[in-house]
Amino acid sequence: MKQVHFSTISEYHQFAGRKAPEHPLFSISDTHTSPHNTANTRADNCIFSSDFYVISLKKVISGNIFYGKKKYDCQSGTMLFMAPE
Repeated sequence: MKQVHFSTISEYHQFAGRKAPEHPLFSISDTHTSPHNTANTRADNCIFSSDFYVISLKKVISGNIFYGKKKYDCQSGTMLFMAPE
């Protein structure tokens, strides 16, 4: 499995095919309206880490999310908080 690490929010935006964030320390992204098809293809079977906090609201249609060594059932949606590293 490929590991992908983002040191800055700008690196994440570049990976996801989005324009550079307006502020280097804060960004809000709507993945439903952003051009991210190529990022989704590259993100398959990847392990992500970053040097910044991530708050994510996800509506998962089916499936589980693996975080650390645990599997979480998120079929009715979830809110994720991830710390750096």
